[in-house]
Amino acid sequence: MKKAIALFLVLVSLVTISVSAHAAPADYEMRSEPLTVTPTYFVPAAESEAEHQRQLEAHLRQFDIDLSECVIVTDGISIMPMDNASNYKIEYLETRLVQKSRDLSNQPLGGVSFTHGGSILCTLGGGASVSFSVPFTIPGTTHTFSVSFGIFDADPDDDIDGYMIDIPGGGIRYRVGLTKTYQVRYYKIYHKRWNERIWGYEWVEYGDGFSHTLHAYDFYVYQP
Repeated sequence: MKKAIALFLVLVSLVTISVSAHAAPADYEMRSEPLTVTPTYFVPAAESEAEHQRQLEAHLRQFDIDLSECVIVTDGISIMPMDNASNYKIEYLETRLVQKSRDLSNQPLGGVSFTHGGSILCTLGGGASVSFSVPFTIPGTTHTFSVSFGIFDADPDDDIDGYMIDIPGGGIRYRVGLTKTYQVRYYKIYHKRWNERIWGYEWVEYGDGFSHTLHAYDFYVYQP
């Protein structure tokens, strides 16, 4: 009798372990995360830096300053005016990464479906514009800018860089979205000025500015 009871308990424990190992998660049917269909693409650092420099130079021209006249300061490094021949100093105070997602333009409101799956040409830009508003930790410092999101089912003849995005089959309707991550930098511009009181040069704040460059992006599909 004791052997029979022991055998029964062993069988019950085995069944319990088997059920636990194969049971679906409790939220399996309630998952709302989009199905990402591309990896995250990171913009090459050299490309991002070139765009940052282009924006910086355009801003400096408003002050009639050439970038060659400036010394660049990062990471809180201190440069004394007497120790540098530059007339201007650009000091980076804060850098942030901000992310925004939006559906691509030019797609049906209810989405598209394929019986056996399909692919759609989608672009990074050319669609609706979205506004980013980026607050910094420095009080009263916010940068707002607009960027263009992509187009769904773009025309290959338009000569726009695009990606073939796979749409699952099964007759279920899907929409395609795009997430963009931007690197936003805040900097201040200082001018070297002679101060007779201290009988030496000092840095005097001349202005400030921002730049925003694309850092990364990925496409995703989801059920509307």
